[in-house]
Amino acid sequence: MDFKNLIANEQTLREIIPPYPAIMDKRIKSQLDSYSLEFLNMACVAVLGFSDHLLGMHYLDLKNNHFKVSSNNRLTFTLPNKQLSHIKFKSYCSLYFLIPGVGHGLRINGHTLNTNGQGPLDEQKVSIYIDEVYVHCSRAIVRSSLWKQNSDQVNQNVLQALNSYQGKFTSLDENIQNFIEASPFIFLKTQDDKGHCELSPRGDPEKIVNVINDTTLLIAERAGNKVAKSMRNILLNPSACLSFLIPQVHNTLTITGEAQLTSDDELLKPLTINKKTPKVGILISIKSIVFTHQQDGLMSSDIWNSKKHMSEKSLTAFSKVLSHHMNGTGLLGKVSTPVINAIVRHDLKNLY
Repeated sequence: MDFKNLIANEQTLREIIPPYPAIMDKRIKSQLDSYSLEFLNMACVAVLGFSDHLLGMHYLDLKNNHFKVSSNNRLTFTLPNKQLSHIKFKSYCSLYFLIPGVGHGLRINGHTLNTNGQGPLDEQKVSIYIDEVYVHCSRAIVRSSLWKQNSDQVNQNVLQALNSYQGKFTSLDENIQNFIEASPFIFLKTQDDKGHCELSPRGDPEKIVNVINDTTLLIAERAGNKVAKSMRNILLNPSACLSFLIPQVHNTLTITGEAQLTSDDELLKPLTINKKTPKVGILISIKSIVFTHQQDGLMSSDIWNSKKHMSEKSLTAFSKVLSHHMNGTGLLGKVSTPVINAIVRHDLKNLY
């Protein structure tokens, strides 16, 4: 299927989405600091994606998966061998850490060194060396109401039907479309031309993805910080992967394919929310669909149990961390914190 108004380069993209302030690059650190360690200590789930799609997308229970911070630039996981059967000695990866009840997240991009042969036969230790670490804003989680939604979002008959699915598929049927329609939240994995990958959350109260046909999806690109990392990656490398998440549900849906950017208003209109039509969308031509019957990390971590959710006040405020990462912990960082806090508050009140 041919689509109109495709965006072929960053220059065209920046005619629609203005360039971001250069100071935003300073928020990215090359190793863990006290704020990152505080977040990791409270996080209970990490989403792990590799540049190699064969390795899938994993939801890891940090309390039960033998996770530890080995140094300020290295994390260590002990994972089941079945999750690592295709891993190479070195693979680029991206992690997104979640604290249930808290809106913002922590993102770590890096590479793995697989210590194959160490430990029990049914386990492998994987060291992840950190290239980039930074806090990520609350927009996606707030838009989706991820920690507040209930299981009524998906018909139990649909889940029962999907539980009989085995293997990979290449097109959408009614049950898979129903799962997509019920999902208010996705993780989008992209990578650049060198293979460095990035996990980015997307959330909406409704219509986060529009089904164009049985082999094509359209994702809305909502207002954000203008960094547009995922879209810039797509312009360099069309390979992309989506993981669909539904609150209170331990099943996930993973879709891999080829991505393109479009500014076609007619295509984007069905994704309008609060009378705001996205200016750009991400088209996904589907290559593979996998329904995961049970993400062990979601179940064992009890991530949907509201009684275990944390308060935003239990850790350092996102605005303070962002200010200190961009401006340092000295006078400039302290002075700029109230300004950034006001900007963050404004953004969360004007999500669209």
